[in-house]
Amino acid sequence: LHEPYRRQRQMCIRDRFTFYSNHPEANIADFALPEISFGYIPEGMIETENRITSTGRRFIRYENGRNSFFQLTQSIVADGQYNAIMDTEDSDYEVGTINGFEAFFNTKNGQSTIIWINDDMVYKLFGTPDLDDLKLIAEKIEIFSN
Repeated sequence: LHEPYRRQRQMCIRDRFTFYSNHPEANIADFALPEISFGYIPEGMIETENRITSTGRRFIRYENGRNSFFQLTQSIVADGQYNAIMDTEDSDYEVGTINGFEAFFNTKNGQSTIIWINDDMVYKLFGTPDLDDLKLIAEKIEIFSN
């Protein structure tokens, strides 16, 4: 990309990916991650990892054994904001919605990413399924409130 355009695009994305919580004084320890369930999983994919990280994020990964995978990271928005990172250099990027929530879609080098916020949770879905399949995975995620 032309350098001034690239910088402008990065600024826009950085600004758009700073999410603000409804609880600006909240501490991450005050929240629990809601349980989730996948209503759609591409054929042949099996869960290979499901854990809570040391930073309080849920990480779930599915693979098919043939270099195809997707993974979901679920993070709490606390202390007023959460910054999500997405590599947009030389990529196809668009804004849309997932279940009525603003979402950011990105495809680069055969891998796609979707980032959206739902209440006080940020979801980042990343993997090798094409963007339409990844959108279907995201739209079919069921979130169980605590």
